[in-house]
Amino acid sequence: MNTSQAMSHRSKRILISLGLVCLVLLTLMVGWGAAKGPKPSVAAATASATTTTNRANTPTSPNSSSRNAGTLVTDEQSPSEAIATFRKRLALVIAQPKLTDDQRKSEVMALLTALRESLAKAAPDAAAKAIQQVLNSGQDSPTGLGFTLAPGGALQEAPSLRAALLDLLARVDPAASIEQARKVFAHSESPDEWALALRNLGWQNTQGEHTTELRDRFNQMINNDAWLAQPTQGMLEAFDTAVHLGGPQELSQIVSLVKPMDATGKPVENGITHAAFLALDRLTVNNPEQTFTALLNDSQMLSWSPAHRAGVLARADISQPTQRQQLERYLSTLKPGSEELKTFTRLFPNHNGSLGNNLITTAPAAPKREHLIRKDQASLMALKSWIDVNRFPPITGELKNTHSRLKQMLVGQE
Repeated sequence: MNTSQAMSHRSKRILISLGLVCLVLLTLMVGWGAAKGPKPSVAAATASATTTTNRANTPTSPNSSSRNAGTLVTDEQSPSEAIATFRKRLALVIAQPKLTDDQRKSEVMALLTALRESLAKAAPDAAAKAIQQVLNSGQDSPTGLGFTLAPGGALQEAPSLRAALLDLLARVDPAASIEQARKVFAHSESPDEWALALRNLGWQNTQGEHTTELRDRFNQMINNDAWLAQPTQGMLEAFDTAVHLGGPQELSQIVSLVKPMDATGKPVENGITHAAFLALDRLTVNNPEQTFTALLNDSQMLSWSPAHRAGVLARADISQPTQRQQLERYLSTLKPGSEELKTFTRLFPNHNGSLGNNLITTAPAAPKREHLIRKDQASLMALKSWIDVNRFPPITGELKNTHSRLKQMLVGQE
């Protein structure tokens, strides 16, 4: 072996040795790194720190406040504190500019529902005391909601905190709600609050003990020109007070409000006429003979709205002798070709009704189909008897048309 070959073999041995050493070192380094864990990058560490900081410092949003609103009253929080918390969270929701109207309404309704549930769980004495403290303070917070009723006359939506609390107080402490109602009558200028005060009195008027007071306060309400000019939904719902009282005085008051035109001849489109007619209709359903007697004895009553008068008298149940006599008296006054006659013959017998929740009174159950058919049959027989003897000569033609219409209806029903 020459010198160059010997050097080549030594170089290979050196390289192999170095390679083995590097392999051992590399193995040791990998094992050490795995035991210690990978070192995060600067970007990853910064992002992690930022996320942690944001979670710690982000304030509660209106959305989260309403989702957590169910814990307004806890073992550590009194009803007074719960009401205060509600006001704070309500202010957050109202001030949130990015919410749509529907989203804001949903958020406020969630807060209101939670407040109601929380106060219902509290001791009644404590809840009543907290409610009265807020009401007596004069503090209020508009909610942006409407004045809408749930079944039974309780509020579904409340336009303000005070309205919500007046509504709740009637269930938490009925006696205290009477005291607060009288304070409302003495000091409040809110027709919505008056409506709830009337309702709270009406709910406790089971033996007529508050009838005189209800009558006086309702009369004050409907003679408030400012409220009549711009009625709130609460005021319109308060017309149910007249239905609850149900006397001749209330009938006359409600009839006076059924005015499609004002003194200048302009249409009244603020809801008063519609609400008054609904109340008049319910008064008629409850006591038809009282309404018919009043209309027949006073020719000026509803003279400004003959269509409404025709619709009311078309409710007569011909199977009842007194109502039949009243209807015959009415038919003798109708003029051929008049709008009132056309309205009557188109509606008679009038079975129309309104659906909805009332502030004080309970809506009657819908009449059964069999009952309506019997009334239609009695009306058909009465029409035929009038036509056969020509009882009302000027309007016999119109009565024949009504007879034909009703006969066709009954053929489809039987």
